[in-house]
Amino acid sequence: MSAGIKKKDLIVKLYELTKIKESEMKKASKDAQDRANEAEGAMQSRYDTFKEEGQNLAGGLKIRHKELEASLSIIKEILQEKNFPDHDNVNIYSYIEVEFEDSKKGEYFMAPVMGGEKLDENISIITPHSPIGKSLMGKEEGEEFKYFVGNVKKKGEIITLQ
Repeated sequence: MSAGIKKKDLIVKLYELTKIKESEMKKASKDAQDRANEAEGAMQSRYDTFKEEGQNLAGGLKIRHKELEASLSIIKEILQEKNFPDHDNVNIYSYIEVEFEDSKKGEYFMAPVMGGEKLDENISIITPHSPIGKSLMGKEEGEEFKYFVGNVKKKGEIITLQ
């Protein structure tokens, strides 16, 4: 892990990123609902679905906004903790450095939310439900892992675990 970075700092970054995404989703949901409300009256024919599609989009965005709000609450509670110990095996809130069989390296932070996002230019967020997350969970430093991306098999080794 980069010198000076601590697990709490990573969790704070996760909170800040989630807060930004929640704010963006809230705005997108409101904008979609406003556009749907501006559409002319009832559907004129079965092909006139703009208003209905707009309402469906707004509803989906609102659900995602609520999910992000819940994630923020969870992360906020986690930040109340005083100590963030290192793990002996990969778990939630583990920082993991891996080296793949093609010699490429990756840095990951295992979190319950925001999988696929980046905490910074080097550290990607993974969740326990992602293919790489499933393959890493429970593993120890020095252990090998493998997973599939589509039909492509990826293999590597955990070189650092905190």
